[in-house]
Amino acid sequence: MALAFTWQRQNLWPFSGLHSDDLRVSYELVHKLPIPEDTKKFVFAVREPETQSVIYILSVQRLSEWSAWDAEHLIREIRPDAVIVKGDSSTVKAMKTEEETLGVENPVPTSTFEVLKRCFKMKVNANTFQDVALWLVVQDIFGVGWTGHFLAAKRAAQQAGSSFMVLEPPLVLTDSNTTSSTADGELNVVSMFQDLSSGLVPRNVQCKWSRVSNVGSNLKEIDQAAQCTYEVPQFAQSVHSFFVRIHDVYVDDTPSMRSALAHVQQIFDHVNRGEAVDSQAISQVYPFRKAMEGLRIRLNDAGQLPIYRKNSILNKSEFSKLALEDKSHALSAEALRSLTKKFKTIVAVVDVQDLPGLRKYWYTPIPPEYKELVAQIVTNYEGEEAAGAISEGSSFSELVRASIIMNVKVKLKIPTTSDYVIRAAQNTSLWAVRTAFYEVMRTRKAQLRPMGRFLVSVEIHTRLLKHKAGIKCAVDSLPAAPSVARLGRGIKSLSHASQVVKYIEESLGFSRRT
Repeated sequence: MALAFTWQRQNLWPFSGLHSDDLRVSYELVHKLPIPEDTKKFVFAVREPETQSVIYILSVQRLSEWSAWDAEHLIREIRPDAVIVKGDSSTVKAMKTEEETLGVENPVPTSTFEVLKRCFKMKVNANTFQDVALWLVVQDIFGVGWTGHFLAAKRAAQQAGSSFMVLEPPLVLTDSNTTSSTADGELNVVSMFQDLSSGLVPRNVQCKWSRVSNVGSNLKEIDQAAQCTYEVPQFAQSVHSFFVRIHDVYVDDTPSMRSALAHVQQIFDHVNRGEAVDSQAISQVYPFRKAMEGLRIRLNDAGQLPIYRKNSILNKSEFSKLALEDKSHALSAEALRSLTKKFKTIVAVVDVQDLPGLRKYWYTPIPPEYKELVAQIVTNYEGEEAAGAISEGSSFSELVRASIIMNVKVKLKIPTTSDYVIRAAQNTSLWAVRTAFYEVMRTRKAQLRPMGRFLVSVEIHTRLLKHKAGIKCAVDSLPAAPSVARLGRGIKSLSHASQVVKYIEESLGFSRRT
């Protein structure tokens, strides 16, 4: 087992006195769990000395199908008192978006009329459905959504009767160019995928890709030339470079990656045109799934190595001297430790890249002025209320984002065609109300016909005022409605093809676990 091997390496380490025995304690706790060995190697356990409570930290990777499976299986078997997922406000928004699409028939409308109808009722623009289409395509390609592991943890927590909470990182390394949330609070999909692609190759692996042969370089040039000729559909432009990045990293060791990228592009085209998606294309994109699983394994192995704590424990380095990211890890660790006073067993679902930092700064002393902040960064997740609850907390991440928003230039609101249409309709209805009113006033005796016209005019004007936002969204979406409807039909076909492939694999007992 990976954990056993790591524990043995720790005992053989020549300077074992310079680091704690957290790996040995973790191995002893995890070894007893009634879960598969493949899941155990991603679990790191900590027993809090004061309360004797145990925290099981599960390392997960975005777009990793097995991360979702491990989270669900671990929680179902342990049945902990509390389940904590670590993610910022953009993650909560993404989780809400994906959760809303689950179980919904045709989350992207399949006809022009349905597009306009939903835009009117939901008060959204057609671009919203393009974003939903992107999430759904990514989910079918990778087998799980962007926050699939978090949603799996939530479902398992509900079934186990566990409290479900969100731990928002109190400090974020971000600036105006890399923030994953825009100034108006909407998700920045481009930034989210760029952040993930930046960690595709660990440092110890990057040298390998730089030492490619001339032949390999020529092949890459050919691939890049082919990629430049591909016209990316509008809905997929924010994610296509992410697939290209994975292809460039793994194509040398995985020849099938070249074909996988071609099939991803084929899926994009068919979905964009509303055409039927071949189930064979779904099975040909699995190298991308394996790439994410392999990335999770490599980062987890790095996170399970012995960590020196001489400076952080023996000398008790001052919190203020730590780097921004290290402070975030220390405060997150303190928040998890504080929950052990209330819960005896906790499962914490965290990004695999956060494991080394949490281990290193697990016992870092926190100054008293930060204690109140620690108590605020964990929030109960209550579906739609979660995003609001987290955004109201006074954490450093909000202070950073606030400083970013302060520097954003306010854009002028330029009137659109829908604004002129609504304004004309309002003026017309108001003119009709006045005309009907004057007609009623001119008659000496109230007559049914003029009074009826007056009441109808008032009703029309009132409804225009009430549904102004919906009408504006529908009018603005009119040019893009046909293309969105084609996207809806393509998504429906893609979902059907994915279900067929999944059914065949389950029937054959096929497992893709790396």
